[in-house]
Amino acid sequence: MDLLALHNSPEAVAAKTLALHQAVLQGSGQIREGNFTRISNDDLARLFHLYDHHFFNGWLGKAVTEKAQGPLLFRLSRTMTRAGGKTIKTRRLTANGTWATHYEIAVASRMLFMTFNDVQRPVEVCGLICHDRLQALQRIMEHEIIHLVELLAWNTSSLSSRGSDWWAGSTASTTGPPSWSRARTAPGTRMGKPTASITCRCRG
Repeated sequence: MDLLALHNSPEAVAAKTLALHQAVLQGSGQIREGNFTRISNDDLARLFHLYDHHFFNGWLGKAVTEKAQGPLLFRLSRTMTRAGGKTIKTRRLTANGTWATHYEIAVASRMLFMTFNDVQRPVEVCGLICHDRLQALQRIMEHEIIHLVELLAWNTSSLSSRGSDWWAGSTASTTGPPSWSRARTAPGTRMGKPTASITCRCRG
């Protein structure tokens, strides 16, 4: 896949992300409403594969299979408190002297469940206003996918200007989702009350 040529219009992205929101609600055994109260690792995997299918035509899953010695792992973390999500690349020396690479996406479940209890308080995730926990989870997953793509394509991830070239012509900042994952609410939007903020990280 030519990542540098990957681009979707804001209208297409809005339609796709809304469709994914609905697909999760219809297909998950745990997530039945936008402000869900239960979630599993399988829900993270399902959401990732929906993005992979709709935005990358399955390229992400294939790239992980080619570059890693194991499947992409998904983990809900109750102990992560400084970031809403984290993408991790690890390399371990095996008994036969070869290096094994693994990738993992972790999401801070505690941070998700600490937000949206006050419906009057806007929640900002990766610079974008979200209206329920599922939207917040989508923004986190989108951001972690950016990190994963950079790790797979360039073996490093900093959301640098090089990475922003994937969505040439968009107005996305290098710390927010690119054009293929653009949210419908513009960065920096405020709604008159203090804003809860969730950020994301990468380690690789």
